[in-house]
Amino acid sequence: MDWLATFFTFDKTLGYIILITGVLYIFYLIKEKRIAWLFGFISSVGLIVSTFLEKIYMQSILNLLYALMAIYGFIKWSQVDSKNKRKVKISEYSVKNHLILIFVTVLVSGSIATILDIVVQSSYSTLDAFIFAFAILATYMQAHKILSNWLYWIVINALTIVLFVQAQLYSESILMLVYLLLAVWGYRQWRIKLSKQKS
Repeated sequence: MDWLATFFTFDKTLGYIILITGVLYIFYLIKEKRIAWLFGFISSVGLIVSTFLEKIYMQSILNLLYALMAIYGFIKWSQVDSKNKRKVKISEYSVKNHLILIFVTVLVSGSIATILDIVVQSSYSTLDAFIFAFAILATYMQAHKILSNWLYWIVINALTIVLFVQAQLYSESILMLVYLLLAVWGYRQWRIKLSKQKS
């Protein structure tokens, strides 16, 4: 029974829960099902614990915000447009809007990294801050069904894999790899849906 105890240690069990609920979150998000946000909430709470234990504090705060955004996303996706009698539809920002958002988010991430260096002296501060700032932006875009949120997530997930491997969070790294692949699929699926909406 020792092998069973080893297999189901707290860290590993938490990693499995995060992985399973995280995959379900993205899967149902692509399908535009609001239950996605419930799984996103559970996965985020698990990641709060695991990243805090590894002292990746911005990731802990980020996942706290993810959990709050999951509540916001669930409410947003539950709303019906009173004028058109339909739920939120997929849309896209202009290139100009993206450039402005990217510029502002880079400035914010730089400020966060500077503060982290001063306050906690984290060895991950620059990468952690960059991921943090852009992930908040991408999650907001996701809640509003902005198509290119998936492109942001492809970059964010790739960088998060690097961060988690450095911190030896291997289950969480696998989750981010799955997220990255699902983000590619999600972008393709939402782009097809947006084209159908326009036609």
